[in-house]
Amino acid sequence: MAIELVKPGKKAGGSVEEVICELIELGKEHLKVTESGRYYRELRINFMIGKIIRDCNNMLGMSGNFKNGCLYREQGLASKWDKASEEVVCDHATPISELVHAYRFEAVPFEKLIFSPVVRIRKSTNDILTKQGYAQKGHKAGLPLYRYSHIDVKIVTHLGEEVDPSNWSDRNHWDLVWNTPELHSVLSALNIRMQA
Repeated sequence: MAIELVKPGKKAGGSVEEVICELIELGKEHLKVTESGRYYRELRINFMIGKIIRDCNNMLGMSGNFKNGCLYREQGLASKWDKASEEVVCDHATPISELVHAYRFEAVPFEKLIFSPVVRIRKSTNDILTKQGYAQKGHKAGLPLYRYSHIDVKIVTHLGEEVDPSNWSDRNHWDLVWNTPELHSVLSALNIRMQA
């Protein structure tokens, strides 16, 4: 099943890739202002970095009122989400706090962080992750879906391929990103090139 990105309204104008580029550009400018602040500086910087990532994920259809851009979903969920279906959440497989850390201390650019895996899961599954202490931990570097290996949940790609969260690698994830035609124009606009 193909994914669907958000289509900017006619009044807003612009394409998804143009809006995402602008979100990153304006977000970086706002981040500079935030970094010059004196009060609650660290907290506000982290919040702003997370906001930029979330705003871009929203345009990619990976959150909010439009959840059909997720590259992964819990097995058993319909390939196409609609508001009348069961309650779901778009869960960052790598917690936002870790993505913020990657931006600040590992120099991973927003242009790559916004493609970190987001998984459409049942709200009940999200509740289990939270109850068992895996809402913000349990992830493993290089294995972006690893957090889901701690609970009884099956994950499939938007193409219907079942993945094993315990060994699905960053390379597997980026191969999926590159094999998703709907993302090509966004990747191109952000000057992200496929790595050999």
